[in-house]
Formats: sequence, C-alpha cells, structure tokens
Amino acid sequence: MSRSLVLGDMLAFSRASSGDLEAWLKVADAELGDRVRSQAAIRGESVAQFVRIAVADFMAEADEEAWASLMSAVRDAP
Repeated sequence: MSRSLVLGDMLAFSRASSGDLEAWLKVADAELGDRVRSQAAIRGESVAQFVRIAVADFMAEADEEAWASLMSAVRDAP
C-alpha cells in the first residue's frame, strides 16, 4: 500500500464520483478496492454508494467496542 487509508479520505471520497473513489482505492489499497467493488456489484450499487451506506450504517449502529476497535486500528495503521 503506497498510502495509508485515512477515515477522512474515505468519507471525502464517498461523496465524490465512483470513478474518483475507485482510482484512489487502486493506488491506496488495491486489495481493499477489489473487495469493495465486489461487494458493491453484489448489491447493485456503485462503489461510492456502497461506501456511503457502509459508513452511515457504522455510524448509526456501532457500539462503543466497535468505535474503540476502529480508533485502535486507525492509531496502529502504518
């Protein structure tokens, strides 16, 4: 991975066009991009739609433990 994934980047790109988000994912983390594209296709959504929905679901449904795990992962990311 040539660039660390940053939550702010994901949130900003989720509002961008799907093409912009996909291009960024190829550079930032190609494996994650492949997984996101695959899941979006299964659901009949664009990559941007999938990311927006995933972020909204997490924000609405995550408990304290899930938030703590996310913050730990962000803190420990290279």
